[in-house]
Amino acid sequence: MGLPDEIWEAIGSVHGMLKTATFQLPNGNGMTFKVGLKRPDVLDMDDFVKATDYSIEYLTSAVPLKRGDVIRIDGTAYKLTRPPMQDADGEFSTVMLEVLP
Repeated sequence: MGLPDEIWEAIGSVHGMLKTATFQLPNGNGMTFKVGLKRPDVLDMDDFVKATDYSIEYLTSAVPLKRGDVIRIDGTAYKLTRPPMQDADGEFSTVMLEVLP
């Protein structure tokens, strides 16, 4: 049994781990939800090329995301490059992103 959404949001907000993301639903309505944004740098080709892998983790029940959707975080638009992957109990999902110009 997982903790209620409000508890996760409170814990993440207090520790500065969550950002607010916005998403446009297919019916045109917008919604906001909390995410943990990860931006690890990856060095390729013997440290000659530096790339950043973007991903978010969020409560699965918060929003119905799918591959190709676009979300905004802190004014930056991101496109989901893969379908969301749920963790073992399905409480949280993780999805890879690419920054849009």
